[in-house]
Amino acid sequence: MLYNADMGRTLAGDLEGEGTGRILLAKRRLNKQEEEKAVNENIRSSSVEFLFRAVMSLESLEECYDFFEDLCTVQELKSISQRIVVAKMLSDKKVYSEIVKETGASTATISRVNRSLIYGNDSFQKVFARLPRRWDQSGEDTEEEVAGE
Repeated sequence: MLYNADMGRTLAGDLEGEGTGRILLAKRRLNKQEEEKAVNENIRSSSVEFLFRAVMSLESLEECYDFFEDLCTVQELKSISQRIVVAKMLSDKKVYSEIVKETGASTATISRVNRSLIYGNDSFQKVFARLPRRWDQSGEDTEEEVAGE
């Protein structure tokens, strides 16, 4: 073994420590994923299912506007809609600075949405693939196809 007098430990020990560090990092990531899955189980309840079934029963965009206006505050609805726009932009490989500028979302919100895209249930991708066309900011259909179609 080589001895590094300045550091007071063996180089082999340094290398071993690096490997251990990578293993610990991987374990932390797995634990985080397990925690997120546990949170998902915590949202499963009859009241949440009732909400989801109510949303699935809506038949038009106008019904959605009416329902969500009655259900949510303006700020809650803006926050939820901001997150899906952020998810779409991240899926389209936009950079954080562009997303902040266009949406006004904080970098913390963008990071949270990005974690959902990476470690989540692929729900954003499923939704984006099902939308027939990309929506521009006015809410009108554009000619540009959604990724995944």
